[in-house]
Amino acid sequence: KIFNEKIFKILNKYFEGITKKEVINASKLAYQEHKNFLQKIRDKGKEYIKFEDPEVLRVLLANGIGDGVGVTKTDASEVKSLKNYFKENTTIKTFDELKYFTSITSIDSEIFASSSIQRFTLPKECNAIKAALCYNCRSLAKVTGLESLEELSGYAVFIRTALKEINLPNIIKIGNLCFMECNKLVKVELGNKISFIDREAFYSCRNLTHFIVKATIPPSINDSIFD
Repeated sequence: KIFNEKIFKILNKYFEGITKKEVINASKLAYQEHKNFLQKIRDKGKEYIKFEDPEVLRVLLANGIGDGVGVTKTDASEVKSLKNYFKENTTIKTFDELKYFTSITSIDSEIFASSSIQRFTLPKECNAIKAALCYNCRSLAKVTGLESLEELSGYAVFIRTALKEINLPNIIKIGNLCFMECNKLVKVELGNKISFIDREAFYSCRNLTHFIVKATIPPSINDSIFD
């Protein structure tokens, strides 16, 4: 009330005929607009993804994803490819927030190839990997979200990783050299949809002791898939 009185006195000097009611209404509108603006800022702050690994945020912002300060879930959902953004990156450790990149339904780039990635989570919308996504990622011990994959047709997708167990309930096709030289791999379980395994997909997996195929019709095999 005091504020409106002061504003009225000031404005009345320059705008003849202005009424107190007009000043009060204008003040209310200005206050509401300011309140709405602050709420939008708060909402956006809540929507920012909290990346466990700061290196991930740094790389994403450097490649134009986000607003220069952070990356929201909306920003992430609009990205269709991460190209080779983390290839040969020796700082990255985790990227579980990859699950928010829901427009990535098929991966055709070497996103993490030869990097220090240790674990990540695929978007549940992703059903195919068609490139050497994790080629030579020797520290990679865990990938969450493999259950949605139908196709691992890329060359050497997980070659020389530290994965210990693989469960692919919906997989249809596994490409050549896919898990080659995964020396920590001990168990592989393939669902009843598997129809094709390309050559040397599990070549030189020296500790692989459990290999389960649930398909009633054995999958086609191109040459030897083991040693």
